[in-house]
Amino acid sequence: MKRFIAAIIDIVLFYIFNSLVVLLLLACILNSNLYIFIDLIFNFYMVIMIIILFAYFFIADYKFSELTVGKKIMNIKPYQHVEKIKFEYAYVHTLIKITASILWPITLIYFLTHNNTMFYDTILSIEIEN
Repeated sequence: MKRFIAAIIDIVLFYIFNSLVVLLLLACILNSNLYIFIDLIFNFYMVIMIIILFAYFFIADYKFSELTVGKKIMNIKPYQHVEKIKFEYAYVHTLIKITASILWPITLIYFLTHNNTMFYDTILSIEIEN
């Protein structure tokens, strides 16, 4: 259950950041004459948000040994069967994690039915230390 709460914390923090950026962007658009480009601006914004989400998970995997803010708050320590996290491992883990967040209903069902483990942990042989 701690794992689920840690994921919720990460998602809530990202959505708060996302909401602040949207409000700032809307304020800039409303104070200028950029109404014609609003579709282009928001398409660009969506691409930037996906890049930021990818960067957040990748940096947490590669630099901080998979410790996101949610895992630090919930005091969860992942254990990998590798000595040092490599670039390729962090990249694949991040891609799988973003895919899992897009398909969150399926991920939640898997998490609840498979002894509180995420499917990407099974794929990458990650265990959580108690």
